[in-house]
Amino acid sequence: MLLLHRTAKPVAIQETVADSFHGGVAFKNDINFIPAGADSTCEWKEPLSFLRVELNPQIVKEIADKESLSSSLDLSYYLRNQDHKMQQLLLWLNEEVEHGNPQGKLYIDSVTNLIIYHILKQHNDSQSNFLSKTPGLEHLKIAMEYMQDHYAESITLDELTRLSNLSSSHFINSFKQTLGVTPHQYLLKIRIERAKEKLQSSSLPLSEIAYELGFTDQSHFSKHFKKITGMSPLKWKQNFIQK
Repeated sequence: MLLLHRTAKPVAIQETVADSFHGGVAFKNDINFIPAGADSTCEWKEPLSFLRVELNPQIVKEIADKESLSSSLDLSYYLRNQDHKMQQLLLWLNEEVEHGNPQGKLYIDSVTNLIIYHILKQHNDSQSNFLSKTPGLEHLKIAMEYMQDHYAESITLDELTRLSNLSSSHFINSFKQTLGVTPHQYLLKIRIERAKEKLQSSSLPLSEIAYELGFTDQSHFSKHFKKITGMSPLKWKQNFIQK
């Protein structure tokens, strides 16, 4: 379990984890990690807001097993830790869930597994071995081709890792290191390239193009199109026609 403190004002807090008492002050963006099976309690007297994320212990174990970390892995709790990378991952996950998961299951799976990967990396005694295992492009080609052929579908991280024969965390890390983008960003780029083709060759309304490309709605499509190309779909089409 992960807790991200969100209260702007510091709050006095009393916590007990695994029969150990910890009194102190929780500041905004402090992060607590409590591993599965550890009993914990928390008391406070002032208003306190926090984001809580429950991780599936079985998925954590599966990733640890696939990365050969089980024998040396000793997950211990930590309290009120400042970790900017973990903070950003948790906020991305929360924002996606709050908006109804508009970017699809692949995005949720990717962020969740990056969170698990980050936890494992923090607790691994041999980080250099863990991080150095980065397969080349040949290990990722099947997943890339699958995304190119099925870009309009709701592709999951499980599908891609099975195709690549890699653990989810290893796949995401290797994909980013090899191609410079995450699997989700790669899928978005494919969709936007297909969108350009449709804008050039058809008069379909944007809502229909968005649907055919696998976006949840026109707004979601337009947002990512502008983020990648620097202009709205209609503006891009106008520029293309003028040329």
